[in-house]
Amino acid sequence: MKIKNILIIFILLIISLCNLSYGNGFLTNKKEKVKSDNIENYYNSKKEIGIFIILIREYMKQVMVEYNKPLSNKDFNKYHYEHALAHLEVLLKRFENGSTTTRRDISYQEAAEINKKAFAACDMPFDAWFFADVFDVLDHETNQKIWDDMLNALANDSHESEKKVFLFLWNKMKNVSDLDKIEKSKRWLNRLECVIISFKS
Repeated sequence: MKIKNILIIFILLIISLCNLSYGNGFLTNKKEKVKSDNIENYYNSKKEIGIFIILIREYMKQVMVEYNKPLSNKDFNKYHYEHALAHLEVLLKRFENGSTTTRRDISYQEAAEINKKAFAACDMPFDAWFFADVFDVLDHETNQKIWDDMLNALANDSHESEKKVFLFLWNKMKNVSDLDKIEKSKRWLNRLECVIISFKS
């Protein structure tokens, strides 16, 4: 396996498994609107950390509070463990045909499979994963573009590229027009707004 691919897999694990210590002050029940330009301003103030690393974790915390099941360190540790196991299972499938190397990144479908298994093993709702509603609402090509662009931004440690991916994703979800998908897009946007507002409070 090439070094680049190993690094990308490691970065993917970090996105879901990192245990950032930001405290409970990040959670709030405020119901105020956040304009899209404020999203960019917020990102600029936090770009040294990485927007997706922050948001994936904090989105999960926000959703679990909505379900009246706030996450403890023990809950996070279990999720980390189950996620790692599911990730390994997906990677091992690539070698079932006798292949001894793998040179491609995981797809967005594989990422969804990994997280579905991890959330189910932890008895947590799958919609607590940052990308669950996104991948359910947007089309295949858009999902793959978002996923690939995010991986490239992380692999190249490019904060500017990461910002572009996030703003592209935000605008895509904000402009969903299919009636059968609007409910999930609004749910995702409202949850994300709550997370970002909590950073500002």
